[in-house]
Amino acid sequence: MLPAIQTPSINTSRFKSWRDCLQSLFPDYVDKPFGKRHIDFWEWIESIDTKKKPRPFIALWPRGGAKSTSAEMACVRIGNKRVRKYIWYVSSTQDKADKHVETIGAMLESSNVERYDQSLSSRKLGKYGHSKGWRRSRLRTDSGLTIDALGLDTGTRGAKIENQRPDFIIFDDVDEKFDTPKTT
Repeated sequence: MLPAIQTPSINTSRFKSWRDCLQSLFPDYVDKPFGKRHIDFWEWIESIDTKKKPRPFIALWPRGGAKSTSAEMACVRIGNKRVRKYIWYVSSTQDKADKHVETIGAMLESSNVERYDQSLSSRKLGKYGHSKGWRRSRLRTDSGLTIDALGLDTGTRGAKIENQRPDFIIFDDVDEKFDTPKTT
C-alpha cells in the first residue's frame, strides 16, 4: 500500500508579506487599498506566535470599514500560521456569530485556501469518517483548528474541545445598530 500524499502546510515565509498572503488566499475580499487601521491590524495578526501572549487589539471601526471581513480572514490566517488552536467568535446574538462562522467556513473551503493549506481547508473527521464538527456554529479542521460561534445572548461556561480551551477570542458586532453610546 502506498503512503498517503501529504500536502505541506503553508508557512509564513512562502509569502513575501501579509499583503501577498491575503491577496493569494482572498482575492475576492481584498480588492481595495489598505488603510492605516487595516495595516495596524494585519501587522498585529502577523506578530502573533506560539511563544508569547499578545497584547489585545481593540479596533473601533465604522460600519463599512471591513472590520468583520478582516476578523473573519484573521481566523483563517491564525489557523494557517498554526499559532492558535481554538477560536471563539463572539457577537451580540448567536445568530450573528453563526453567520460570521459560516462565512469563515466558506473561506476555509475556498479553492485558494485548499491550494495553499489542504489540512486547514479540510473538515476534521473521526475514526469512522464522520465529521467532528462542521456546522453553523462550529468548524473543526483537519489541521487542528476549531472555531466556535458564541452569542452574548446565550450562555457558555467551561467550554473546551477535548483538552483545548479557547486561546484566541474575537469580539465582533457586539453592539446593535441603534444602541446608545451608554449601552455600547
